[in-house]
Amino acid sequence: MRRILISLFLPFLRLLILAQPGFSQQPSQPPRPLTNSDVTKMVKSGVPESVIVLSIQTNPTDFDVWAEGLIALQKAAVSQKAMTAILTAQKSPTAKNASNHDGFSPT
Repeated sequence: MRRILISLFLPFLRLLILAQPGFSQQPSQPPRPLTNSDVTKMVKSGVPESVIVLSIQTNPTDFDVWAEGLIALQKAAVSQKAMTAILTAQKSPTAKNASNHDGFSPT
């Protein structure tokens, strides 16, 4: 019985050791931005609202905050708190464009 437990435990232990950041030979990639699809998947998977909001607040984002994107989030049962976090995290396209004009506004 003891041999069986050890034979089952050793591969699992190897996986844990190899999964540690220092053992990987590949350079770590920056996390990809969260999208509307990621939030929808979290909601459908039953991730708690507070975790979704914190994830939105602490990760890079690339949300579609136009009408169709927000309507799709509403239809996917994304909570108001999560949608507010999305809107807060995502800069408006107008603000992004304004920062590219070096202080000059188009006439």
